Amino acid sequence: GVNDDLMENHRLLNDLCHRLDPTRPTTMAHAFMLDHHHPLVRLTDIRSYNLYYGWYLGDLEDNDAWFDAYHAEHPNEVIGLSEYGDLGNADVFADSGMSVFNLLDSKPKKGAGSDKTLNQLLEEKNYKAVFLMLGINELGAGTAESWAAQYKVLLDEVRELQPDAIIFLQAIFHTTQEKSDTTFFKNSTIDARNAEIQKFADNETVFYIDCNPVFDDDTGALTAEYSGDGVHVKAPYYVMWRDYLFQFGVVR
Repeated sequence: GVNDDLMENHRLLNDLCHRLDPTRPTTMAHAFMLDHHHPLVRLTDIRSYNLYYGWYLGDLEDNDAWFDAYHAEHPNEVIGLSEYGDLGNADVFADSGMSVFNLLDSKPKKGAGSDKTLNQLLEEKNYKAVFLMLGINELGAGTAESWAAQYKVLLDEVRELQPDAIIFLQAIFHTTQEKSDTTFFKNSTIDARNAEIQKFADNETVFYIDCNPVFDDDTGALTAEYSGDGVHVKAPYYVMWRDYLFQFGVVR
């Protein structure tokens, strides 16, 4: 979040840039959940935002609407698009309700795996890296051990079809404290299943990544403001997830 120290440091950096070259305007990239009235946004000479309409939420045309609304309120300001897009050339195989029990039979309607099974997609090309994230949809079914056994079936299938790929196993995200206390989306169940996932990582070709520290509050639950339903992270915060994943790389 933005605090007084962060604001002061950015003021100092902005002033330094002006002293080093008074002829050049300053700018700064902002995540698009930051309100454009915030003092941090007003700090530099040129405003700049990372927008992801058409990728993580909404439609491509929403970018036009966003800029039109901004210019209507600030007609004399220069505004730039500092970042747009997703994870580059990544292929996505995902669908609502996907779980370890139905993944092999699923045929998502969007993304690279559109109307294809996972096997068909993995047989079409060789991947350098494969990221798996499963488990939230079936928290109410089975035990951690029985669930992990089916997870292992999927992992073995991916390994067989992509023998040269580095595989990253992402932890199941925690839910908010209220959701955990009142439903079967319990964080104790999530922690037990994440512990099972972690056992599959050999830290040579299979690695475990826990992104929960990015989104958790002080109690170890999903921060309430990051979620609309207590389970899923809101789309504007996906950039935090993405940036955390960018920290993990393997050189072979």
